[in-house]
Amino acid sequence: MITVGVAGELFVEFMASSKQTALRKVNAEISDAFKNATERDHLAVLKAETLANESRTVAEREQIARLRLEERVAPRRLTPEVRAKLIAAVKGHASAAPIEINSSMSDAESGEFSAMLRDALKDAGWKFSGGSLVAWDSPAPRAVTVAINPADVNSSAITNAAVALQRALYSIGFAIDPQAKSDRNAGVGIIRLIVGFKPEK
Repeated sequence: MITVGVAGELFVEFMASSKQTALRKVNAEISDAFKNATERDHLAVLKAETLANESRTVAEREQIARLRLEERVAPRRLTPEVRAKLIAAVKGHASAAPIEINSSMSDAESGEFSAMLRDALKDAGWKFSGGSLVAWDSPAPRAVTVAINPADVNSSAITNAAVALQRALYSIGFAIDPQAKSDRNAGVGIIRLIVGFKPEK
């Protein structure tokens, strides 16, 4: 009876041990499966984040390119702030000489912009000797340029006024060169403002 009892206990322990081993194996498999699933989920999340970042980068580049294109094709304008800056910069030279504004007869944008400049200079107290639409020789002028006749170079008042206007236009981004130039096509005693085509950036 004792032998049978011991054998029974050993059998029960064996069965319990087998069940525990099987349970540990199942738990290990579940743990491995969970670990593998977690790693797959983590990789999936990383992949999704990478794709999202790449999409954002592409969208940002497209937005920058679109803004640059819009800026390139947008007509020149005098905002209220820029207009006020221009007027303040040239108001003290209004009495130096009358001004003539020339723009291209084949470019509506330069014509509209020259009208805005004319209004601003008029509000700054400048007088006008007239203005005209010009068929430019090739290459046509670009941006905005201030010119005076060589005969007026020795007139400090005219020279200073032309320089002040050119530098003001340069400082607000509408002139390529900060220096006024000498131009025999400018009338003697007259400051010539040449409104060329919008520069390509």
